[in-house]
Amino acid sequence: MTLDSILDSATKARVPVLLWGPPGVGKSAAINSWAKRRGQACWTVIASLREPADFGGLPVLSGKESEISVAFAPPRFAVEASTKGGVIFLDELTTAPPAVQAALLRAVVDKAFGDLDLDPAKVTLIAAANPPEEAAGGWDLAPPLANRFTHQKFTLDPPSWIERFPSYWNEAPELSWAGRNVDEGTWGNSRSLVAAFVRTRPDLLLSVPKDESKRGQAWCSPRTWDFAS
Repeated sequence: MTLDSILDSATKARVPVLLWGPPGVGKSAAINSWAKRRGQACWTVIASLREPADFGGLPVLSGKESEISVAFAPPRFAVEASTKGGVIFLDELTTAPPAVQAALLRAVVDKAFGDLDLDPAKVTLIAAANPPEEAAGGWDLAPPLANRFTHQKFTLDPPSWIERFPSYWNEAPELSWAGRNVDEGTWGNSRSLVAAFVRTRPDLLLSVPKDESKRGQAWCSPRTWDFAS
């Protein structure tokens, strides 16, 4: 099955998906592209940049005088998703510390953020993660959180990447550099040259150093080839 068909099926089944893969292979771009092609809004949420209260809800006082109680206010992305519908994308999940992972348990299964319950027919939840040993300050996923996802490995297909890279997967961004528009022909030629090189050296499309001490230096990935173009 293709990634698109996997995400389509999971959406229909209302099952959250966790996409695994090394850094720089294009997981985030693929998920955002999938949502865009289906006309859905996509909110990217980096769990490691959030506090547990961002998912469990921030306690606020509500009511008057003797009827005062504590409500748990949801984050803005959840409020917007409840209105518009779309995709909540939890990126870099293995950088989330244990306390944040615990706060995500209810959010992942029930799509509940604070006191706000999202409509599962309108909102899809997808996550992406690097293996903990390759993540920035990586943590293993807690078993209860891991068990809430269907897990899929992101597969990088060099021939497909080479074919679609020059056209930016038919989704070319606005082209400008230092405030000036970039000629599309020049940009396309640059990407074609990168694709031609990778065609002759497909082993360099993704080349994570085996020596862990060198992983903090420069190495080849789809992300860095995009930078080079």
